[in-house]
Amino acid sequence: MIPIKLEIEGLYSYKSKQVIDFNQLTSAGLFGIFGAVGSGKSSILEGILLALYGSTERLLARGERDSMMNLQSDKLLVNFYFFAGKGNSKEYLARYEAKRNKKNPDKVDTGDHGIYLKSGESWARTEESAESVVGMKKDHFKQTIIIPQGKFREFVELGPKDRAEMMKELFGLERFDLYDKTVRLRAVTKDRKLELSTRIDTLGEIAPESIPTLKAELTEKSELLDKEKELLEAAQKEAERQESLFKSFENWKNLKSKWESIQQLKPSMDEKKKKYRDYLTVKSEIKPVFDKLQEEKLEAEKFSRSVAVCLKAKANFEESILKKEEEQRQLQEDVNRNPAREAKIRDFKRIIMIKGHLEEKEKVKKIVEDCALQFESAKKTLNTLKANIQKTEQESEDITLPDQQQLTQLSTVKNLCAEAEKKSHETTMRLEKETKALEDQKSKAQNLKLNLPTGFENFKDWSQNTEDKLSILAKKREKLIIRIGLLSHAHTLQNGEPCPLCGALEHPLPLNQSTEDSELSELDEKIRMAKLEIKRAGQLDGELNLATQQIQNHQKNSAQLEEEVNKLNHDIKSYRESIGSFGLSDMEALDLFLDSAKQNAAKKKQLETDLKHLRKEVETAIDTKEKADAKSQTATAELEKLNSLIADKNSQLEYPDFSKKYLDQQVTELQVQIQNTEAAILTLKNRLESKRKALEDERLKQSENLTELRTFSESLETSKKNIAKLELEFESSIQQNGFVKDSYFSQLLENDMDADKADKEIRDFERQLTETKTRLEDLEKIPGLLDFDPDKKEQAKAKLKEVETKSEALQKEITLIHKQIEETEEKLKLLQSLEEELEKTEKRLSYLDELANLFKGKGFVQYISSIFLRELCHTANKRFMQLTKNNLSIEIDEQNTFLVKDYLNGGKTRLLKTLSGGQTFQASLCLALALAEKVKSLNQADQSFFFLDEGFGALDKESLRVVFETLKSLRHENRIVGIISHVEDLQQEISAYARVELDPEKGSQVGYSF
Repeated sequence: MIPIKLEIEGLYSYKSKQVIDFNQLTSAGLFGIFGAVGSGKSSILEGILLALYGSTERLLARGERDSMMNLQSDKLLVNFYFFAGKGNSKEYLARYEAKRNKKNPDKVDTGDHGIYLKSGESWARTEESAESVVGMKKDHFKQTIIIPQGKFREFVELGPKDRAEMMKELFGLERFDLYDKTVRLRAVTKDRKLELSTRIDTLGEIAPESIPTLKAELTEKSELLDKEKELLEAAQKEAERQESLFKSFENWKNLKSKWESIQQLKPSMDEKKKKYRDYLTVKSEIKPVFDKLQEEKLEAEKFSRSVAVCLKAKANFEESILKKEEEQRQLQEDVNRNPAREAKIRDFKRIIMIKGHLEEKEKVKKIVEDCALQFESAKKTLNTLKANIQKTEQESEDITLPDQQQLTQLSTVKNLCAEAEKKSHETTMRLEKETKALEDQKSKAQNLKLNLPTGFENFKDWSQNTEDKLSILAKKREKLIIRIGLLSHAHTLQNGEPCPLCGALEHPLPLNQSTEDSELSELDEKIRMAKLEIKRAGQLDGELNLATQQIQNHQKNSAQLEEEVNKLNHDIKSYRESIGSFGLSDMEALDLFLDSAKQNAAKKKQLETDLKHLRKEVETAIDTKEKADAKSQTATAELEKLNSLIADKNSQLEYPDFSKKYLDQQVTELQVQIQNTEAAILTLKNRLESKRKALEDERLKQSENLTELRTFSESLETSKKNIAKLELEFESSIQQNGFVKDSYFSQLLENDMDADKADKEIRDFERQLTETKTRLEDLEKIPGLLDFDPDKKEQAKAKLKEVETKSEALQKEITLIHKQIEETEEKLKLLQSLEEELEKTEKRLSYLDELANLFKGKGFVQYISSIFLRELCHTANKRFMQLTKNNLSIEIDEQNTFLVKDYLNGGKTRLLKTLSGGQTFQASLCLALALAEKVKSLNQADQSFFFLDEGFGALDKESLRVVFETLKSLRHENRIVGIISHVEDLQQEISAYARVELDPEKGSQVGYSF
């Protein structure tokens, strides 16, 4: 919370309205509110508490509120504007207003208390309380943010239980009450356990023995695929060889055609080479000399023109300088007459002042006359207003309002009844949904039971019976497998020869292969069907259990909702019946009664507003009367003063005969005279200065021109010599390089050939010639290229396609076997995973049971509260040890009792209560600052506010200095600190402060240091 402004009227010693503007005070970081004892300093904090919470620190809201109002005031009004909320981002207004009872002036009517939120440029009353806006109760607010007189040590002196409860409420430690969360988590874990058990039962029996058979088949098929891959690789190589030979043959034909085209371009390219070499020779050996010669000729021409220009300028400068010297002499004579002009300007200004005093003298005479009229008018108005006040007071007293407590009770009953009806409707709708869901689950359970075969009571009996059958079938299959194993010896039996197993000589019924295979297939089919039946029974049993659990949940919820609906209907009936005790028949009568009371209250409020305006008008009339009298006396004194000023100015005139002629002229005409004369003086000075500067500039330019003339003349002679030398060098270069001055040479010299482009064309042609020849020779070395047969290429492609088809068929068979193996292995992994998760879930459930036992009661919350208190001590000690010069530190014991560690006595601990008054103040200050710092962090605010009205008188000068330095350092922590004190040393140290003084007539008055 950051304060903005506080308006107080009629509270304790504040008779008239006073405004405490906190904006400039809080911007200083550290500010004070100073004044003598009894001046009303502490009432500022009382006003803030009253606006926020509806009660003060010294008096109770009920019974003692009559004593809060100033004895000479008819109303009490406190408006407190402040920032609050997350990051102090919202602007609020806390308001408290109460009025003195008209019939019984010793009694004060019930006050109106509310919180308003700023939206745009308007204020809207909100249902939020100060506790929710500020984030703490009144008692906690007085211990952490605004600490009134006598409450500074309260946090230190709280009992351990109350202190822990305060920490719980301030920092929301109820979030560490984890019992209900643990119970809900335990219920979720139980449901998960049931779900896992059902899924395991649903998987049924998995046959892992089929995996080796499938893997053996997979190995066989893989071996065949490897052989096919060898054939495929050979076919691919042959096809690729034929394709490569085909591409090379086509490339050879294209290159052959390209070689013939290049041979046709060779003669023209040879001619271009010769011209390119001649151009390079001219450009590098002759052209640089030719270019220098042309440039030097241009330079000579330029120097010749510059010499002519300088000669002409020389004559012009000589004539101009003579003319400017004569003009400067004439201007200097005119400037020498300026002192006389300045004296007349001073006289004009005095004449203007004399005229002003004369005009003011006439106005003051008129004021004296007007004040006499205002005095009489205000006297008549005052008598009329007093009569109107008496009439309005009588009308207000004639209006009777019902008891405010009764109105509050009736409004509360109406709101509670409406809320109960709304909740009843919502709960009834939820009950209908639960009832429908219950019927759906019952229908689902009934449909599941229809799948149960006749003769079984439940799915588990059906599953157990099928498992028994499966066991018998498995035993039969084992015996049959043994018999099939003996078939390998049946063909060796001969009558008369002993049986290898039993030794019999006759063999009347030897085993038959086809009969045994048929019986084995029949048994396998029965076993498969039995397993499917067990799996289905498990699935249906899981679904039925889940449906039964849902039915129980819906029945429980329906019962709770039905009970809640009955309770709400009973409450609604009770609310309606309670209206009768107030003499009202029904809700409509209640609405009419409340509307009537509201209208009467509005009418009475309007009359009170009218009274307020009338009283203000009375005050205005009295003020007007007094001001008219005072103004008349002031005007008379002003007349005497003006006569004296007029005489004084007349005596100061330097040219009286000349100046007094202008007394009849208008002030504007005199000002024009002054402006024209001043302008003339300034113009003459500026013209003279400008003329001097122009003459100096002209002489400087003349000197520069002479210097340039000498320079250009010397450069022209040098350039002519260079031209003669370069012409000889140009002729010599042509002869040395074997050229003659003909048209071909002129074309090479003047034509700007693109040498890079020509060189690139020549090099590209030669590169193509070489590359084409080399590639043709390389291709002709490839075996079989020149006698390539396209039919062999098509035969190789057909062979490759045939082998690929066989490989793909084998690959599909292998993929199917892989899929069967993977599905079986995945089911086995899923079963293992579900069983592992079930084991973890059962273990988690046991841990949650233990946690639920640990979290019963509030033990864990008390433990967290102790941790917060220890952290608070740690933060407070950063300042406390500095204040006590590292002699003392604050600690907390297991019972949350504050102790101090005394380092001067071997670090022994003792109760914090044993400290002296000054030391206790220091400890309380450090703990309060630490607590406020934690609250700031909790609210995620950039700034925090701390206001202290306590204890500085108990400190010696050294301790006071250390405390003050601590308070000043808080500005660097983005903290705003306000203190209330009468200690003079603090007043001298704090630059931003408000001063409160008690005036015997006006009450407490607030002033500022800025």
